[in-house]
Amino acid sequence: MRAGELTGGLTEAEQALVAYVRKVAVDPRKIEQADVDELKRHGWGNPEIVEALSMALLSAFTNTLAQAMRFEDDLGPMNFEGYF
Repeated sequence: MRAGELTGGLTEAEQALVAYVRKVAVDPRKIEQADVDELKRHGWGNPEIVEALSMALLSAFTNTLAQAMRFEDDLGPMNFEGYF
């Protein structure tokens, strides 16, 4: 999925949402009303569209910040055995 290919296991509606979020991530200026109308045709409402965008954009922000600040993963493996 990361390479831009849709994998099995997603519904047609989910594939449409992923394609929309990818389009926004590449160039948000290219989003048109027809893109939003397509999502709504698949049953997505404004709250779900905003949530999907928010999660994707928050992830992009976090990754950009981590790369710019040269954050390194310094956490060891977590052992949750017996925790839950």
